[in-house]
Amino acid sequence: MKNTGWSADIHDYALSSEYAIQLADPEEWGKYCSVYYNMRYIGFFREEGFNASLRNAYWIYKGESKVGGVRIAPNVMYHLFYIPPFQDSFEVLKLLKQLLMSWSDRTKPIKTYEILSDQVDLYARAGFWPDEFRLLAISRGLRNLVKKTKLQIVILIALKGA
Repeated sequence: MKNTGWSADIHDYALSSEYAIQLADPEEWGKYCSVYYNMRYIGFFREEGFNASLRNAYWIYKGESKVGGVRIAPNVMYHLFYIPPFQDSFEVLKLLKQLLMSWSDRTKPIKTYEILSDQVDLYARAGFWPDEFRLLAISRGLRNLVKKTKLQIVILIALKGA
């Protein structure tokens, strides 16, 4: 499916014949994100909140059913969550990656961050790779420090290739 380029005036984007994203009201989206993003990490974001008024919060739909949410804009994606009992997270992430690639300026870094520890494998399977900073931290034996301080939720992941 050919993706439409990003525009602040477009509120709905088809990901496939089955899935789409739709611009969300930040207040409502923030409430869902605070519940479904990953309750083990919510305390870390207590001061920030999830309802920032940025115009990049989208609902993920499968047909007419709301199945998740994501913050996505050209060259950036974060706060991806799914609403139980939805299980097809890998398929949706692949579709979001295709959309992100079609929107982005490939001469600039394309990043996704605030990846939760239980999402790292999912992102890796979808073709995302840790950036040099993350690889350097791991190579210096900071893996335990990262886990202890919950920094794994701010892993910077860069897309490699198309």
